[in-house]
Amino acid sequence: MPIPIPLAVEQTQLFVAALVVIILVICRRITTISFSKETTTELKGFAILAVIFAHIGYYLAEDTRFLFPLSISAGVGVNLFLFLSGYGLTHSILHRPTSVWEFYKKRLSKLYIPLWTTLTLFLGLDWFVLGKRYSLTTIW
Repeated sequence: MPIPIPLAVEQTQLFVAALVVIILVICRRITTISFSKETTTELKGFAILAVIFAHIGYYLAEDTRFLFPLSISAGVGVNLFLFLSGYGLTHSILHRPTSVWEFYKKRLSKLYIPLWTTLTLFLGLDWFVLGKRYSLTTIW
């Protein structure tokens, strides 16, 4: 259900001004050029906000001019988030070398077990509530 936004352009200008002030405050704290963990976390937060702004601007607001300059940056936000995630993985592997087995064992507990648990839950709900079944090749 779209939300009506009165004075969408003016509200967007105020929001962008507040966001610029916040970014300037954060940038003043950064004294080194290297990517520390805190810096990459802040940049990931910015990337997540870019995606959220796009969803709000395009799907929740009636007037697509609301958050317009920010809402078109969703692709940049996704790319930035993926880049920083890869940077973090590479940085951690270079500073704390691990074997391939240890790398995947750690990812198994953090990624694959929650993935398959959630997938099993939703597939079960589809089967019992909606009566929808999927083939094993689709599930795999």
